[in-house]
Amino acid sequence: MSGSSDHESTSDPGTSSSSSGTSTPSLDQEDSNPPPTATGLDITKEEEKLNQNSLEQLDPNRKTPDLEQEHEHVLLRKATHKLSEKKRRKAINKRYDDLKSLLPGMKGLTHSKQVILKKAFHYVESLKADSRLNQGVIRELAIERERNISLEAEHKHCQEKLQLLRQQKGLPPLTPEELQGVMTGAIS
Repeated sequence: MSGSSDHESTSDPGTSSSSSGTSTPSLDQEDSNPPPTATGLDITKEEEKLNQNSLEQLDPNRKTPDLEQEHEHVLLRKATHKLSEKKRRKAINKRYDDLKSLLPGMKGLTHSKQVILKKAFHYVESLKADSRLNQGVIRELAIERERNISLEAEHKHCQEKLQLLRQQKGLPPLTPEELQGVMTGAIS
């Protein structure tokens, strides 16, 4: 192996021949014979990365510290989301139960959320109709009240007029009981 011609003509398992006739070391030779170092433990960054990748391929559950932190963060986010979603669903279910307890004829019975909403819708519609009816009654009662107030004022005016006429004729004034009797027709 004294010249380059020996390498070209000889087929060495650790070398490969290119079309130009120069030999290059094969990948097998690089892996099996690393370059000598002072300590024998000097690993390049590429080799460290290759070792890390091969370790991850051997044990996919093994993670680097950064990946472990990221994985823990993702798990924490998922757990937090699950808890908040569970809390939200619990609050919604509580509101359905509250709504169901307000609806007539539904206490203590098991119904789907759709049935609860449907019954609540119909109940609210019936309450609206009752409210419109009640508003009409309230208007009628307000008119009747105004009429009663007017009649009471007229009644009081008539009582005062009667007392004045009795005084003009020299008759004694009537007591409130007598006045009440005159107005009802009991006293003539």
